[in-house]
Amino acid sequence: MIPEMHRGAAEEMNWLGRPVGPMVFLPKTTPDLLNGKGRSMTTEFVRRLETKRCRVSASPDGSLLIQGTSQNPYDTMEVTLRGIPIKKGDLTIFFEAAAVDPLQGFDRNDRIPRLITIHADGLPRYADQRGRLSMYNDTMAYMGTAGFTPQYGYFRRAGDGRGVIDLTFTFEDQGSCRLRNLAVHNAPLAIAREFEKGVVLVNPSQETVVFDLTRLLPALRGARLQRIKADPAAYVKSSVMEQMLAYNDGRPETPDRVEVSALDGLFLEKRPNR
Repeated sequence: MIPEMHRGAAEEMNWLGRPVGPMVFLPKTTPDLLNGKGRSMTTEFVRRLETKRCRVSASPDGSLLIQGTSQNPYDTMEVTLRGIPIKKGDLTIFFEAAAVDPLQGFDRNDRIPRLITIHADGLPRYADQRGRLSMYNDTMAYMGTAGFTPQYGYFRRAGDGRGVIDLTFTFEDQGSCRLRNLAVHNAPLAIAREFEKGVVLVNPSQETVVFDLTRLLPALRGARLQRIKADPAAYVKSSVMEQMLAYNDGRPETPDRVEVSALDGLFLEKRPNR
């Protein structure tokens, strides 16, 4: 197994313990490209939205109410927000969604989720695209009738395109639904979470991300952290294993500057303060 599963040479399963807090999303520490206007939907913001096969309105609770207008109950509903400026880097979108009506043909007690597709127009042409545009320009989320659930969408290197992104939300069938707390960030979807005995950092972007854990997780200010120490004797020698052993070498880390390489994660141990 990978050393993170058993704390490397320590051979201790379930070593992280319980989480002591929620996941912390690094993009949320950066400016919202909508300047907060999507967090509580106003009539002014709703006027910016383009619609297909539906109508939208601002609700008193600050959510966006989306109602179908097609005679075909299986038609999708589309809501587009145009003209989001973006500089170099990734694009991360946060929102909450709730289905007012269940999936067409089902009872709301069946708790069958409805699909949401988020399409970003204005992205670059990726070198490894090979014609499968939807793999890069579309991401999916789901909503149910039990209430609002948090969702996010992520588009790598969005700033390498035309510099302006149009976002289209496509909702499955014609049933009414709601959307709220919409925020858009020009930042990678990096995540940190603290556990009883360690910290886990995740970097799904294609560039190195530097985590300032004293800012993201203030309880770690002054803490002693170190990487897992993997046991070389436990693995067959190869270039991949050598890279893994160099990564998990037991070195100490300073909480205010922890680097995680592209498309990678890092597990850190908490050490007793002397």
